[in-house]
This record gives sequence, structure tokens and C-alpha cells, in this order.
Amino acid sequence: MLYIIGSMEEINLLNHNIMKGETKILTPLQFQRFVSSIPKKKYRTMFEALFYSGMRYREFMRLYKHPETFDGFSIHVKKFKPKQRIKDRYVHLNHLGRMAVNNFLMSGLKPPHPINWVSDVQRWAGYAGFNPKEFGAKTTRKTWESWLIATKPHMIVKIVMSQGHSESVSLLHYANIPFYPEEIRAMFTYVADWGETSGQRLMVPSPGQSHHESNHPFHNW
Repeated sequence: MLYIIGSMEEINLLNHNIMKGETKILTPLQFQRFVSSIPKKKYRTMFEALFYSGMRYREFMRLYKHPETFDGFSIHVKKFKPKQRIKDRYVHLNHLGRMAVNNFLMSGLKPPHPINWVSDVQRWAGYAGFNPKEFGAKTTRKTWESWLIATKPHMIVKIVMSQGHSESVSLLHYANIPFYPEEIRAMFTYVADWGETSGQRLMVPSPGQSHHESNHPFHNW
């Protein structure tokens, strides 16, 4: 669902402020506004891959170093910090997520240091007219999980396993987000086919192979 800013209702939706701790949870309309405010396509590609995967930023950095963990359908993430409850897991992706991750890996763009990434995200938030202080490395992860819980509560176990924490944590932090009904309806465009076992597996290039050498049909998307 695409919104056209103009009516008071749409302006009110854009101003809907949802916070979890110090992090803003984006609504679909705010997500559209934010992404359109990222000035360079390569950074939009990276932001969308991070968003649709719901990964921690340091996990995302490891994906860049180990693209073989993406099999074209899901991402195999291994434990990297002591407090992490799940030793290894598979991050589920829908068709938008598979294309976003594939485009990111083929772009060759190296994720910046976490401090620099936070600075980038906050700068883009300012471009979009939001409060930069409410944005950070957790913006994508918290927003994505909130959307999945709001639209697919029957998949709670699969969601928390994909995200890499316990069901109690997810219920405590993400199960009671006060989205408006029209916002939840708009989310289905983004989460469509997430968690389904069917779908096209993308043929990712082998290590060292550029996207120009790949026969992947989506490399120009």
C-alpha cells in the first residue's frame, strides 16, 4: 500500500509516534518516507537488506564477510556473543528479503563501522523530518519484528527463532505495539509470504564472482 501525503488523516499517520525504549518503531508510511530520504541507492539497498532480514547489525556485518551463509532462501547465523540465547539459527526471508539481501551482497558495499552506521541512519532520519535521536542500529530490527508479530501472531515461534531470542522477550517487547488498523493492513505488502516454505530460491554468485558475471535474473532490480 502506498500513501500519498496530503489529507489530514495521512499527515496524522505520518506523525504517529511509537517508541520502545529510546528507539522509534516505524509505521509503513514512516518507513516509506525514511527510505525515500536515503540519498544514495547503494545505502538504500543496504538499509532494506538489514530491514527485511531483521538481523543485528554485527550479524549483518558478518554476512558481508561470509556471503556463503545466504543460500538464496535463508541466512544461517551462528552465535557470536556470550549472552545470545540461541547458538545458531536460520533467518527466514520473504521474496522481498531474498531480493534485498541478494542485491546487497552483489553490490559489494561493505557495511560501515556500527558508530558510523548510527550516524548515517540519524542523518537520514533528519532528512525525512524525524527526530534523529530516536533512530539507531536497532531501528530496522525492532520495526521488522513488530510488523511480523502484528501481522502473523500465529507464527510467533517461527518469528522469535528467526530473530534469535525467546518467545517471552518477543511478547514483552513487540506483542502490544499500538499500530492503527490501516497501518497493519499496509504491513501485509511488506511481510507477504514470510514464513512460507514455498518460493523462489535465488542463485547467489559464488565468492569472488561479481554481479556482472552472475546469471541471476534479478541483478538489475
